[in-house]
Amino acid sequence: MNTAPASAPTSQKFSLADFINLSVAIAVIAMAGHFGMEYLFSDGGSANLRRDVAAVNEAIYFFRISGGDLSHARTPEEVIRLMQSVEKDPLTLKVHSILSSVAANPIFQSPAEAQMRAERAYWDAERMRFEISESGPRGIKAFGRPEKPASTSETHGVTNELHELAEQL
Repeated sequence: MNTAPASAPTSQKFSLADFINLSVAIAVIAMAGHFGMEYLFSDGGSANLRRDVAAVNEAIYFFRISGGDLSHARTPEEVIRLMQSVEKDPLTLKVHSILSSVAANPIFQSPAEAQMRAERAYWDAERMRFEISESGPRGIKAFGRPEKPASTSETHGVTNELHELAEQL
């Protein structure tokens, strides 16, 4: 039970040691938050690259089953150029859709970036697909997006044509 009268002040003063302990605790929490956010944002680029490589590999799959040949392609530029040269028809619609939204502008690493341990996409000519590695020769660090996003009507048109194609198969 509290024996102090209700009118008595119950204030305590912070000592210098209490102030230093509080300051250190706040600094540790701030540093943990800073490094945690830095880790999350640095991993975001990796996730985007992995997602884009998966999408481009899907376009390569559709390109190849529609009769496209990538056996002579040795560089990422050759692969994208060959895939963009295909005429638009129902079988290659998915290829053009993915290329226009994901792989239109590959962004290559600089020579200095290639020396560091960072994820990059490279063309594996034997497997005919893009792979991801953290070392090796200079590669693609990101796939650029087109300047102007596709309009809603174009997107719905692509979706409708894909559904029609699926029904035909």
